Amino acid sequence: MSANVTLNDYIALELKKAEDNNVVKSITHAIKKEYENCYPNEKTEEKPEDIAKDYAKILNMTNLSLKMFANSHYKLSPSLESSDIEQIKKSLNNYANKHETIVALKKELINDLTEFQTQIKTKHIQKIASLKEQKQLCEKQAQIYDFQKNKLIMDRLSKIVWPYDAKTKEYDSKIATLQSQINQCTQKILDLQQKRPMANEKDILLYQMYLKEKYANK
Repeated sequence: MSANVTLNDYIALELKKAEDNNVVKSITHAIKKEYENCYPNEKTEEKPEDIAKDYAKILNMTNLSLKMFANSHYKLSPSLESSDIEQIKKSLNNYANKHETIVALKKELINDLTEFQTQIKTKHIQKIASLKEQKQLCEKQAQIYDFQKNKLIMDRLSKIVWPYDAKTKEYDSKIATLQSQINQCTQKILDLQQKRPMANEKDILLYQMYLKEKYANK
């Protein structure tokens, strides 16, 4: 049995447990109204109740898939990569129901997931850019302190005064702190550049809330 078949079987089982009758009733009512307005004299073999169940099932399947991929056993913490989302999009594409309501839902969900992928990549790039900017600011400030310290030393030497005192030590301490921050930024940049873009647990929860709010009123 392939991994995809196993995943689909698991999702089907979980969906039976997770089916929300209130959601189904609400969607059924909306679909019935749509049929009454658009097809007042036309009959269909597929009942609005069945379409509503499929509608709710797809939404639940998407949410469960997000949770499953985010909490895969090989991950140290909940996260989603672009490849994970691509698998969810493929599952949606393979969902068999061809009714226009379901097809429209699948298309909209896939567009939402594609946008989420773009957000993940954009956020990854922005993190690296922000760290580079922070590193440059630290380097600039360290150069300023180093210049001020050297100027102080030269002034003291010109007056035949011992050049090193509490003030030069203060400059050395500030420069050392900034150098530590520079090193940390450099390491974080290298780490991010070696990692694939991914959404963390907070990103995933926010996206799930977005989906819930968006499709609850449809």
